[in-house]
Amino acid sequence: MKAKRETSADRVFHIFCYLFLLLILVIIIIPLANLLAISFSSSSPVMKGEIRLLPQGFHTSAYQLVFSSGLFYTALGNTAFVTVMGTLLSVATSVLTAYALSIRKLPGRRALTLLFLFTMVFNGGMIPTYILMQQLGLLNSLWGIILAGTSSVYNILILKSSFEDLPASVEEAARIDGASRLYILFKIVLPISIPTVITICMFYAVTYWNDYINPKLYITQQSLLTLQTYLRSVIFDAFDPMGGYTLDTEAVQNCAPQTIINATIVAAILPIAIVYPFLQKYFIHGIMLGSVKE
Repeated sequence: MKAKRETSADRVFHIFCYLFLLLILVIIIIPLANLLAISFSSSSPVMKGEIRLLPQGFHTSAYQLVFSSGLFYTALGNTAFVTVMGTLLSVATSVLTAYALSIRKLPGRRALTLLFLFTMVFNGGMIPTYILMQQLGLLNSLWGIILAGTSSVYNILILKSSFEDLPASVEEAARIDGASRLYILFKIVLPISIPTVITICMFYAVTYWNDYINPKLYITQQSLLTLQTYLRSVIFDAFDPMGGYTLDTEAVQNCAPQTIINATIVAAILPIAIVYPFLQKYFIHGIMLGSVKE
């Protein structure tokens, strides 16, 4: 079968797409390059606003300051704990919920799905949720952050769509052979849906890692700070070193505030930036598998 010849209109369209993607890439890369350049520059050119894409007066004092702070490693450990435990719990609850909603003969299946969709638009709100956390004794607890972000209806619907794409005959054959629902889920459904599950893991992990609102609302103890709340404290310390508690006061006075802030941002996003390229193929494939119906 002969391949369809590319027309002039197709070539123009492809060129336009490449140029558009190149523009998006430039828009993303330039701020990141500027962020890195400032974090590695000495104070004088930063204060004068002379830094563009390359550092001037190459200096690592800001990174030395950030990594010498014991509170940074405490916040990093807290964030890692919240991310790992939150992702595991969220994926487990989402998989079980999505599988239940994907069962075609489930009584009230449509009503339950609509109920989940309703919570995407209407929810309890910030103050009722805070009162609930207080009554449950989850304030100043990392589990409060984890439980506050457990399960996303959007992710549940992606998994549900993926599970529904599996042939009904496969499940029926397993049921005839005496397989239980849990056996079908863990031995048949999940192995086939691994790309989608990994995608959901990434969604939850990035959400927990970047979460600022929940730690800010539910955590007041310094020993329970996460990276995002720690970053906020660093920003305040950088501009008011005498009133801060996250960084060494004398060392802060020797660095430009923006240099310290940028170095902390780089340190906070580095773990996710390292992991993401290895999981990108699952991200793309999982989204397509979970959201496109044939």
